[in-house]
Amino acid sequence: AEQKEIDYLWLPSIINLASRGVQTTDSFVCPYVQSLCYTSKSSVDFVAAGVKVLQPALYLHQDLRHRMDALADVARELGCSRRQLRQALEAAEAAQQAFEQARQDRGREVLAALEPGQRALVVVSRAYNGCDPGANLEIPRKLRDMGELVIPMDFLPLDDVELPKDWINMYWRYGQRILSAAELIAHDDRLHVVYITNFGCGPD
Repeated sequence: AEQKEIDYLWLPSIINLASRGVQTTDSFVCPYVQSLCYTSKSSVDFVAAGVKVLQPALYLHQDLRHRMDALADVARELGCSRRQLRQALEAAEAAQQAFEQARQDRGREVLAALEPGQRALVVVSRAYNGCDPGANLEIPRKLRDMGELVIPMDFLPLDDVELPKDWINMYWRYGQRILSAAELIAHDDRLHVVYITNFGCGPD
């Protein structure tokens, strides 16, 4: 394969994700994710390597105006106009929504096809563990090879689940999703959980 030099490294500081609304106090991501673009500079000399790091701070629970402002310097660096930036953000939002809708639709299809007494295993995890075959040692595939029906947590209608009031201050977005999955699984006798984690934070 042809070797190419790196011009830019996209390494944003993502502070939070879209909120569940009034049900929880916030929707933060892990501090490691928030600070990766800063801590990585302590071990990698990007300047010496001739690599420009694009590191906007993004609050993804905010609206398009915030994203436009947060990414203005990035667009300028890449030679893009504000109009092009808006078009790119709108296209990205539409693609993300279409993906999430397709994922939810497929999950509902699988749940609707489950017979009473039939078993399905729900892989509960953060996406970068549950969907990464290296991080999860291919556990979902191995379970499928054993004849089990395996459903990723993100296929479930998690945003339809109302968390108990005891969890109003679960301010980690992934924590909210994990607890929502637990609530849904607990009330469906067909669903059983496989919890994959290598953390000791949030609901872990």
